[in-house]
Amino acid sequence: MSRRLSTIRDVRWTAGVEPLKRSKIKEQPEVAAASEVGGASCWSFDEMMKRAEEAQLVLQDGDEVLDARIPESTVSCSSCATRLGAERTQLLEHYASGWHRANVRRSLRGKQPIGEEDWESLVEGSDGEGGERGDVSDSSSDSDCTDEQTSAALGLGAARAYFVQSGTVFSMYSALLRDGEASVASTPSFFSRPLNCAIILLAGGHFAAGVFENDRLVVHRAIHRYVVRAKQGGAQSANDKSKGNAKSAGANLRRYNERVMREEIRGLLAKEWQVYLAAAPLVFLRCASYQRGIFISDDDEDAPLRRGDARLRTIPFETKRPLVDEVRRTWERLAEVQDHGAVEEFEKEMEERRERLRKRATALQRRGRRQEEAPSTFDDEKDLDEEDSRRDEKWRERKERKELAEKEAAEEKAAKDPFPEIDQDLRNSVYAAIRDNDKAGAGLEEVIKGVEEAERKEVLLRYIREARFPPINSSLLHIAAAKGADHSVKYLLDLGANPAMRNAEGKAPYNCAEGKIIKGVFSAWRAEWEEAEEDMEEGEKAKRRQIDWIKAQIPLPVEKSTEQLAREAEKKKAKRDRQRVKAKEKKEEERKEKEEQANKAAYLALPDREKRALAIEARLAKMDSCVPRCFMCAATISGTPFEYAANRFCSTALISFYMRGSTLTRLAGGLSRQMSSSSAAQEAYLDADNCLVVDESDRIVGGATKRQAHHRSTVQLHRAFSVFAFTPDRQLILQKRAATKVTFPLLWTNTCCSHPLTGMRPDETDGVGGVLRAATRKLDHELNLAAVSEDQLLFMGRYLYKAAPPELEWVEHELDYALILRGIDRARVASPNDDELGESSSVSLGNPTSIAQLDHQEEYPGRSSRFDAWTNVSLKIGLRKVIDDPIGYRNLVFAAEPTSFTPWIRHFIEIGVLSKWWSVLDDKEKLQKMSSDKIVKMN
Repeated sequence: MSRRLSTIRDVRWTAGVEPLKRSKIKEQPEVAAASEVGGASCWSFDEMMKRAEEAQLVLQDGDEVLDARIPESTVSCSSCATRLGAERTQLLEHYASGWHRANVRRSLRGKQPIGEEDWESLVEGSDGEGGERGDVSDSSSDSDCTDEQTSAALGLGAARAYFVQSGTVFSMYSALLRDGEASVASTPSFFSRPLNCAIILLAGGHFAAGVFENDRLVVHRAIHRYVVRAKQGGAQSANDKSKGNAKSAGANLRRYNERVMREEIRGLLAKEWQVYLAAAPLVFLRCASYQRGIFISDDDEDAPLRRGDARLRTIPFETKRPLVDEVRRTWERLAEVQDHGAVEEFEKEMEERRERLRKRATALQRRGRRQEEAPSTFDDEKDLDEEDSRRDEKWRERKERKELAEKEAAEEKAAKDPFPEIDQDLRNSVYAAIRDNDKAGAGLEEVIKGVEEAERKEVLLRYIREARFPPINSSLLHIAAAKGADHSVKYLLDLGANPAMRNAEGKAPYNCAEGKIIKGVFSAWRAEWEEAEEDMEEGEKAKRRQIDWIKAQIPLPVEKSTEQLAREAEKKKAKRDRQRVKAKEKKEEERKEKEEQANKAAYLALPDREKRALAIEARLAKMDSCVPRCFMCAATISGTPFEYAANRFCSTALISFYMRGSTLTRLAGGLSRQMSSSSAAQEAYLDADNCLVVDESDRIVGGATKRQAHHRSTVQLHRAFSVFAFTPDRQLILQKRAATKVTFPLLWTNTCCSHPLTGMRPDETDGVGGVLRAATRKLDHELNLAAVSEDQLLFMGRYLYKAAPPELEWVEHELDYALILRGIDRARVASPNDDELGESSSVSLGNPTSIAQLDHQEEYPGRSSRFDAWTNVSLKIGLRKVIDDPIGYRNLVFAAEPTSFTPWIRHFIEIGVLSKWWSVLDDKEKLQKMSSDKIVKMN
């Protein structure tokens, strides 16, 4: 019958479906069938089919095999002892035949199979004989029935559910019906709901699983591990159960992989996919029977499924290697619907099939009845029984011959044993004593003394001297020498063991000796033997046993000369010295390790800022120690340097420049600034301090180190503040930046200017509040003003500027918060931080002369305003060319005049805000009214 495929998502099913009814198909009669060809008991046909189904031998629905595996490479049937065709249809027909089922039952009883011609003759002979025939009831009832009842009546398997739509029979896999759903027709929502399910595949070391929701694969996973024995097949655990635990590296690896794979699968299904698996209405599982414990268990809490779970289904068709693609293919095939043609054609074909089954059942029934009446009717069965009897007789004869041969071998072995008086316990004691190697053979001597009978003791001594042991026919002397038992070797030789005795490999005991010590025992014993022989008379020598020293291959001990002894003593002394040095080095390493652990603990206790500072100092120290540089321009000095005032210079011009009192602040092209005793701290701040990078609307967009925010190559707009502190008599406190400052050193500026930082406690990133907290911190750090509170500071506004002269390496681009601090006594700034301030001073609003004194100018021609002195102050930079440095470019030395001002304070003067604040300094309310949240661009 031709099959056309569709899916359960086909829109045709929305019009409704009907159940498949048994309109004109006769009920399957209950007939008796013999359970086997030669048996006396009988089964009904249904019972026989049920047992065959349990043995996984009955085909269902023509070409679907439920839980059976028929490899495509199979070309013969072991039950029937016959070759089959390579076509799948031929295989299916054979496994569905009564001949095959009869042979299977015969094989279960240990009988030989019968041929196909004999089977056919038996069936035809039964049909030709008279006898009762099962009545066939003609049932034309049109009453509804379940899919299972209809399938049973039609001789169909239970793997598929059948239904009718528009006069055509269709079928789909019955495993898709959920718990409580009898048929497709009685479940109206079956075709409208999505095929939600979980599919789990496991074969060998391959695992694949997926969960489908709304006809979509939502989660999936594939795992592969090496668990199957290469070229042999089968999991390692199965091999261990049948043959015991193998001890190879590969077996251990496979056992480990099986355990890990089990844990991975359970962790995935029971933990990661727990929600998905609990929501799945159906769970399809394909795995070997011994692997089901991974997924299903009532005792193990980690098992993802429990026994009796109504959602659990087997996959009703063959699957390939577990992969994610195979999971998708399995889901698509589960959703297939097969078209069986019109109802009339389907019923006709099923009637023909049912008739064939009825004939086979009748033949089996009649044959069983005839066998009960005349068991000897079938000569072939009698012959088969005789053949079985002959085979059993031969097997008994072989078993008897084997037992007799084993008995004779044991008797022969006992006859060959020359020491029957020595029992096994005594032999074990001798071997253990030799193996333990007690000093002077004390253990073996105790064993010999334990034997009281003189005759038995003599046999024991002869056993110790002459006994041989497999596998290479070794004596006890061979064994003691090979195990390095020097005391046992000496004792055995004294007992009379023959040192010239050879084993099956042709080796004397001396040749089996393990190491120089054992060989020395043999040589020393020979020397003692020959020395004792020299003192004997001729008669005594003749009575003494003779030893073939050439065959024994035992050399005399070598007499060492004085030089050899001296060299050996020297070697021993050198060895002791090496051991002493090694012990000393080990002790030193332990001391260093303890010191390192202590340093690590101290380092971990430091705050992050100090850690970064220490790292920078170490890097600078390493750089300075490796490369000699000029004190002024930092150029590498290749030859002999010029020295002055304990400093080294690369040229006399720079010495003159240094002697004239000019101070180097910055070099073009990335050269370092003037170094001082505290420059390492400023260098540390470059990487330790993290500024707030903002946009022109003052929104924080990130962070940057002080180095990144101020270097010309990486300059970024960042948040800053400038504090203008006034004394009670309205004088503005100014500071001169220290020579070690990175940006604009040795220039006069306002009282205090710095940056709010990230990672500070308390937080300094929350706008004005954070800036006020940062200002109090820096006033304490730079000017030693520890008593200033945030309430004393007045916020006046935000000002944006950029100061990046082309000749400078370090520049400024800041969004500056202006703050005013009133009522600060000038004497409180008497002890500032020398690493931040060079000096401090104060100026008044109405005294331009004080400003002129700071700027070393005696007059200001053409200036009418009292603030003109401020507005026209500029940064005086003298450009001076110096010699070329080794890098290949010209150094530019910028000598800043000591009375110049920083760019930002000049901008505050030029836009006029400083004079306005100064004029109303005594009125706090007016100052607060001048405060503005607007951002002012100063350049």
